[in-house]
Amino acid sequence: MSTWRGRVDSDRFPDDAPAGPATRRSALLRLLMLAGAAALPPAARAQARGAGAAARSALIVGNAAYPGAPLKNAANDARLMQSVAQELGFQVKLLLDADLLQLLEAISGWVAGPAPAGATRLFYFAGHGAQYRGRNYLIPVDAELRSEEDLLGRALDATGLTERLSRSGVGVNLLVFDACRSVPLLRPPPGSRLRNQTGTRPPPGLAPAVAPRGTLVAYATAPGALAADDPASRHSPYTRHLAAQLRTPGLPIETVFKRTRAAVLQETGGTQVPWETSSLVGDLCLAGGDARVCGVEPPR
Repeated sequence: MSTWRGRVDSDRFPDDAPAGPATRRSALLRLLMLAGAAALPPAARAQARGAGAAARSALIVGNAAYPGAPLKNAANDARLMQSVAQELGFQVKLLLDADLLQLLEAISGWVAGPAPAGATRLFYFAGHGAQYRGRNYLIPVDAELRSEEDLLGRALDATGLTERLSRSGVGVNLLVFDACRSVPLLRPPPGSRLRNQTGTRPPPGLAPAVAPRGTLVAYATAPGALAADDPASRHSPYTRHLAAQLRTPGLPIETVFKRTRAAVLQETGGTQVPWETSSLVGDLCLAGGDARVCGVEPPR
């Protein structure tokens, strides 16, 4: 049973208004709508709030089924982030084990059209990634790579995606890459015509990024470092702790990532150091639903 504790709008319900049947019916309908909303499950309430607030959209990718270099956590991590994003009021598109064409088509549809003022867009990728000449690439499951040069035409340019999202000039873009697991993939799958060819491996991990205006870019570990799957868990340490912090009401997004970094450092004994770069101005809180409590952190 829920109790309505909201403010009465005196302009809509003046003291001298006649309490006729139409007025009573209108008031009753309002109360029934509020009671119905309160009875919704948390994810549905979040989506209902998002419908009346600034638009939130997310594209979440989990690539795990790489021939010869499968990942244990990536698909589960993507499903976890999908659940969290939906709870936070995002309209979510989930891709699992996507090839390059599927990635390009999904991104094209996701960013099509102008972003509304105040929009928040979240891109999350779990899978293999690599760097080449200072740019970062996210590797689809169908990529056949024998050399770092092959990244140019056979992997998704994550740096280009970051730049594309920032061109709208409005709203906030959040890009999260749990994709610093690159070295084992640079070997074509059995039967490939490239199997016996040799080439130059890229440097390990991802390259440092510059976050354009209105953008935050987060990595599971520091530039140039590697983050492995967790064989003892369904989820990687980074995504597991990030999901927990994203669900915490009142946390500014920068604090979400700081707390995630502290938790991952503790769990991995300092061997994995999550990293991010940001050009955001002001506080952004995804959980809580009330801008007045953004930055008022609950106790740990």
